[in-house]
Amino acid sequence: RLNALIEKIDNLSRKSRPFEICPQFFTTKACPGHADKTCWRDHITEKELTVKQFNSRFRLHLLSIAFVDYWTAIDGSVDERNRANKQKIWISRLFRLCYPSNFKLGNLVDLTPELIPEYTSAMPIVKSWLQEVFRSLRPGEQPMYFLTNLLTTCLLATAFDYNDAVTYLWRGQWSLDQSEAEQNGLIQDLGKLPVVGTAIHWFARGTLTRTNLGVHSLDHLLTGRAWIEVGVVVAFAEEICGQLIITEYYHTPSAYDGLTLPRSWIIRAFAREPSLQRNGSLAFHFVKAISNFFKLLLLKEDPGRLQIHGKLIKEAAPSARGRAVARLCRCLALIGHNIERTKESILGIIKDIGTLSDPQVRTEYQSYATACNWNEVARALRTSSAASSLDELIVVRQKAKVLPTLVAGMRTIFCPDEGKLLKKLQLVDSPPTIALQSQTLIPGLKQVVSNPGIKPKPEQGYAALEQKEEDLQLESESYTEEEEKKAIVIQAFFRRHKRQAGGPIARAFEDLAKKLAEDPDGEPSRYLLLCVRGPLPHVLAYLKRLHDACLTRVRNLTKEMQDSEHEMIEELREKKDDVRSIHREVKRLIKDLHPSSEFYLQEPLNPQVSVSDVIARVLEIPNLVTKIREFAECPEDTDYDLGVEPLLSERVPWAPKTKGGDDGASPLVESSENSTP
Repeated sequence: RLNALIEKIDNLSRKSRPFEICPQFFTTKACPGHADKTCWRDHITEKELTVKQFNSRFRLHLLSIAFVDYWTAIDGSVDERNRANKQKIWISRLFRLCYPSNFKLGNLVDLTPELIPEYTSAMPIVKSWLQEVFRSLRPGEQPMYFLTNLLTTCLLATAFDYNDAVTYLWRGQWSLDQSEAEQNGLIQDLGKLPVVGTAIHWFARGTLTRTNLGVHSLDHLLTGRAWIEVGVVVAFAEEICGQLIITEYYHTPSAYDGLTLPRSWIIRAFAREPSLQRNGSLAFHFVKAISNFFKLLLLKEDPGRLQIHGKLIKEAAPSARGRAVARLCRCLALIGHNIERTKESILGIIKDIGTLSDPQVRTEYQSYATACNWNEVARALRTSSAASSLDELIVVRQKAKVLPTLVAGMRTIFCPDEGKLLKKLQLVDSPPTIALQSQTLIPGLKQVVSNPGIKPKPEQGYAALEQKEEDLQLESESYTEEEEKKAIVIQAFFRRHKRQAGGPIARAFEDLAKKLAEDPDGEPSRYLLLCVRGPLPHVLAYLKRLHDACLTRVRNLTKEMQDSEHEMIEELREKKDDVRSIHREVKRLIKDLHPSSEFYLQEPLNPQVSVSDVIARVLEIPNLVTKIREFAECPEDTDYDLGVEPLLSERVPWAPKTKGGDDGASPLVESSENSTP
């Protein structure tokens, strides 16, 4: 009955006026369905759009997702498939809200936690959904939606909480189903590698060649060989374009002096961070990829599997294709203005598109199509990016000299320090969610990255900008580089399922434990967590096996009840109830321990969960194993040996003290009975 109620409310909210703005009315101030109420979307004008109004719409989506999350389902059932579909639908709606086709509607950079009361409690559900959807996607299942859903989740997840997203981007199933991937254009010609893997590299800030890989993956996506939604790939292209531009400035002596981008692009680009490697000729490769894509959008070449709103491009409305062309023209104009050497190539491409399209499509980008020189391209850029209540073109000046402006009327801001840039760009006092992912925009906001709803403390955020450099380094004095290396060694050891007596693993583990004993007044949880974070993923893997064993037993008992005599049904039902009870306990442990994976993959360590919390839950596992063995075969493998047993060993620093027992000097990993070659 609960599912039926959720289904009804879910269907109503999908076509409820506050959730979506009518693009036709917003653009032309006229809609055929406005007077007779046949158009269910909200009809508002540009003056009514504010940051507060955008966050109200996001809040509605957030609350709806929190409600739909109560949908209950058994693994493998129809209800579970329905739940998965609902997750994808709502994530798609969130994406359209955060990456609209019209920049004046508000976007990702306007999402402000302080303006949403339920943000702290409801946003973890959204992040959990993003992870569930990402890890469920594989090329062999619904290939028409695979790339669209994957890029959508990547763009949102890394914007909402980058540190959380990078813990699972490499754990998905996107590399499976090789034959299906080849059939659906998901394998690149060069190197025969999955295009998804190349695209994901772009999201990883520390990847030296990330811009190169991002442009390379975009080049493949824009050929039409793979199924993908045009709106999603254009949003991805805009993100790469912004990052290309700030990377160009990052590697110049004048830094960001003269940077010209829309306000929202600047914030997003800094949050995505510039590449550590120079652009080189990548801007030209990007421009060429967009040029080839224009031919597909304008139907001068076969668009292949490209889609717009679920329809093949050939069947889509001309205006929808025109809007995509207009957005990409703006990308080219911005690159040409910021990267001087590309102007000539871009001007030639813009002149060409004026001769390619039919009048219905051309109306969406008329000012670009008629441009004959760069001044007219610049004027078209200003027209297509006209200042609104939520966005405008910005010129960043870091030096006192006079810079040539793009076109008179753009807003110029003086900001010698990019660390103070956000203060000049944000429209409300509180920083947006995506800015909380960037220490460039807000230095010292590590706590807020893990807890986006928390207001910055005085020593964080903008106040940190006024501190001296040596003050900013005091926090890390008790946590040395050598200790971090030891933690990485422990982590790598447990990940690779290798166990060798003695050696660097045992010493690293023991050294951390000894430092804990020698420094009782320090921060013990920090060193304990370094020990915990190695075995923890194996604990979760083992719990998943217990989860599957319970589920298999429940299904077998259900079948036995269907085939058994009447007098046996009651006994089988009792067994089934007992197994279900154990299954619920296992699921609860998985849910409780899963966020703790941040301990071994994320910096900073999550302060909200302590070692005692983790160990208390791990202590429940042996009892669960005993219970399961009464009803089903309990799996035993290295996940248990490397995960549960080490954490419950008597030699770990958190073990209860026993008389005459081990004093903790023997390293955990030297147990010969558990050794493997």
